[in-house]
Amino acid sequence: MDLRIDSHKLIYHPARVTQWMRGEKVFPINLEVGLAGACNHRCVFCSADYLDYKAHFLPYDVFMQNLREVSAGQKGEGVKSV
Repeated sequence: MDLRIDSHKLIYHPARVTQWMRGEKVFPINLEVGLAGACNHRCVFCSADYLDYKAHFLPYDVFMQNLREVSAGQKGEGVKSV
C-alpha cells in the first residue's frame, strides 16, 4: 500500500510510527471533523449558487458511532482529541 503523508510531525511520535511500520492498528492522535457540508459566505466567485447548492449535515447518530469507534482503542490508544 502506498500512503503518501506529510512527515513533518512523525518525529514527535516515534512509538506510533513503529507500530504502524509493524502493521499494527494505529489510531490518529487528533481528529478534525466537518459536521456540516455548508457554507453561508456566498462569495461572488463561487459556483455553489449556480449549482442549486444544498447544505448537508452529518446525522448525530452517525457522528457519535464513528466517534466511539475511533476513541475506543483497546489499550487507550484511540483518538486523543477532536
